[in-house]
Amino acid sequence: MSDNDFDGTVVDGAGEEAWRRHRIGLIRQIAGLDGGTELIIATDPRHTGPRARITVVATSTGIRMHIHPQDLYVDPGRFLRQLDTLTALGWGAGVAGEVIADADRRHLGELTDLVVLTLREVCDVVFPMHLQTLPGDRRPARSHADRAA
Repeated sequence: MSDNDFDGTVVDGAGEEAWRRHRIGLIRQIAGLDGGTELIIATDPRHTGPRARITVVATSTGIRMHIHPQDLYVDPGRFLRQLDTLTALGWGAGVAGEVIADADRRHLGELTDLVVLTLREVCDVVFPMHLQTLPGDRRPARSHADRAA
C-alpha cells in the first residue's frame, strides 16, 4: 500500500467499502460505453489533495485507458517512481509519453481493479469521494491494432 494508509487508521473498513462501491459503479459506467465514447475519472477540482485523471475509451475491440504525463507528478523523481509503479501494475507505453492499458469487455472487473489500484497507489487518492466521473469526447471507435495499420 502507498503512503495513504499512514499508520493504518485512515483506510479502514468504511474506506474499503467505499472503494468497493466505487469499483462496482465504474464497472457499470464502463460497460455502458458505446464505441468511441470516453469516460474521464478525475479528482474533483475542488479537492486540494493529490490529483488524478484517467481517460477510458471504448474502442471497436474493447476498452483502452490513458494517463497523460501531465496528469502525473511534475517532480522528476516522483514521476519516474510513478512510471515504474504503472509498469509493474500492467500499464504500457503509448504515444507522446502517455501510458495505456487495454482490455476486452469480458475483463471489466480486472480493468476496474487496475483503475482502483492506480488511483490509490500511483495517484495517492485516499478516498473515492474525492473523484468524479465525467463523460468525455466522442472519438472514432478504433482499436490500437486499427491505429497501427
